[in-house]
Amino acid sequence: MLIRCLYLLFRACSARTIPALACVAMALFPTDELEALLILKAKSGSAISYGEVFHWFGHRFQRFQVGQLCAALEEVDSLQRGRGRPELASLVVRASDALPGQGWWLSKSHDPWDGLFVGPEAAAFVRKHQQRAYDFWAETGSAPVARAPIS
Repeated sequence: MLIRCLYLLFRACSARTIPALACVAMALFPTDELEALLILKAKSGSAISYGEVFHWFGHRFQRFQVGQLCAALEEVDSLQRGRGRPELASLVVRASDALPGQGWWLSKSHDPWDGLFVGPEAAAFVRKHQQRAYDFWAETGSAPVARAPIS
C-alpha cells in the first residue's frame, strides 16, 4: 500500500500536477500527519521544536530540509485558514529561544510585524498567535483530522 502511494505521488510530481517543492515536502512531512501533530500540540497547549518535528517523522534534523518543513507548514496553515481555524505554524519553534524561524516571520499570513525576529517583543507576538491556536483547540471537541482511506 505504501509503495502504491509513493508511486502515485511520484507520478503526480513528474506529471507536474503537483509543484515539485510540495512533492518533496509531502514526502518528508505529509500534510495530514503534520496537521494532526500540530493540533495535538495545540490541544495540549504546547509548542514543538523543529528537531522534535523531524524526530516525530523519523528524520534527523538537517538545516537544508527545514525549507521542506516550512513548505508543509504553509500548506497546513492554508488548510487551517480555509476552515476558519487559527494557523498552527507558530507552534513550531527553535529549541534555543522558543521562537519560530525566519520563514514564519517572512510569511505574510499572520498579523504584520515590523520588529526584530528575536527578543521579548517578538516572543509576545508569537505567544499571541500560539494562544489563538491553544484557545481554539481547547474549546473544540472535534477530532484533529478526518483521514480519507487510501485506495
